[in-house]
Amino acid sequence: MNDIFGMKQILSAVTIGLGSIIASPIYAQTFDGETPSTETICHDAGLSRALLGLCIAYGEANDCDMISHSGNSIQCAAIRDNFVQISGGLDISDIFASDSVSEFIPPEGGELLIDGVAKVFFPSGTFDTTALVIMETSQSPEVAEIFNEFTVMFAPANRLAYELRILIVAASPLSDTVRIELIVPEDFLAAVPPGHQVEVFAQVFSDGGEENILYFEIFDAAFDAATRTLSVDLPTGIFTELADSPGDFEAVITLAPTPGINRAQTGQPFSSFQSFNLLAQEASQCEAAAILCPLTRGCEVTSPFSPARTLSGITRPHNGVDYRAPNGSEFVAAVDAVVERSYTSTSYGETIILRRRI
Repeated sequence: MNDIFGMKQILSAVTIGLGSIIASPIYAQTFDGETPSTETICHDAGLSRALLGLCIAYGEANDCDMISHSGNSIQCAAIRDNFVQISGGLDISDIFASDSVSEFIPPEGGELLIDGVAKVFFPSGTFDTTALVIMETSQSPEVAEIFNEFTVMFAPANRLAYELRILIVAASPLSDTVRIELIVPEDFLAAVPPGHQVEVFAQVFSDGGEENILYFEIFDAAFDAATRTLSVDLPTGIFTELADSPGDFEAVITLAPTPGINRAQTGQPFSSFQSFNLLAQEASQCEAAAILCPLTRGCEVTSPFSPARTLSGITRPHNGVDYRAPNGSEFVAAVDAVVERSYTSTSYGETIILRRRI
């Protein structure tokens, strides 16, 4: 098995073509809904001090437990060998075991299923040749950090304790969308606060303007209360080419409840991503005004708002407007607003998030 898939994917290779689930899921979730770090998983395993150090190095320091790990394949293999020797034969991968399934998807299309978690459908024409697709659940502190930073405007109450990862090996999808059905865990659904509804969040890569960032966006989904299933047609643009494994594409999906339209009353899902299309369709029913320039010196747009932007044949939405300005420039709120959060972002730098007064 190629090292780019991470040590955990050695287990997946055993079942390629069988379509079976290879491991039991870990659905650990802290009280506040945040995904625990791999260090927490290692502590909960009740390991000796020597094995605990190896476990933390395996997951926390080198991301060996991830599909798209940091590329430290030599270190990961050495840590795993040491763990086997010290433990008397235990496999460190079992500590980080997750639901995982692998399938070869032909040009005619196909599907992957993790029972009780998710099903993904690839329509005919998604691939021009047979492609290996790996789907699994994972618990990534890095994903949790990105989610927490870029979903402030959605005010999520908490997040599912795991994310769904779909990896396409050595191929890129050619169709417009893939259909995914996600099962909302019963205990997670029961904990949704009043006035909230569970939404589908997918990680999006933005490579426009002067910066490249990963962030999460809500996508339109339909909820079936009888089966606790959220169904969503996701644009294949959410499959992002891995920086440490060119030619492989990965999508990351998770769930979180947000305050919004009550599906039980309206029967319709809410989606900020799709709302742009709704506004265009119902232009005669609403009025809008252009956003004022937020810079006192005048505005030079380096990357405009473009939800339908296409790069290299793939839709890469840019859900914002980038302006060029020197350090120290003064800016003002474009509309009447209050400061929601002010902090130093690892992606944006010095950041202020404003919430419009309604």
